Amino acid sequence: MEKKLNFVNNIPNSFLARIDINPNTAGDVNSKRGIYFEIISRFILNKSGHLLNRLISVNKSRILLEDQKAAYSDIMRKYNKSIKEYYDKYNKISIK
Repeated sequence: MEKKLNFVNNIPNSFLARIDINPNTAGDVNSKRGIYFEIISRFILNKSGHLLNRLISVNKSRILLEDQKAAYSDIMRKYNKSIKEYYDKYNKISIK
């Protein structure tokens, strides 16, 4: 398995994030491959592939929720801005 991993040019950042590796701090391509191989082989050697699958699915769900939260925050920001603009335009108190 390690020989096959040497032919891999780059491990996608999404794979690294799903097994709790921060892709920004993992370093260059060789160190990312080494860390990835170490974690995957540790799960395989401990015969806990089901835990690896669970870890990946939990982190994938977390990433999706963070993306949805960012989209929701953007929508709410636009909504609040439009409500404020509407209020400013139509609820002015005229002084006579």
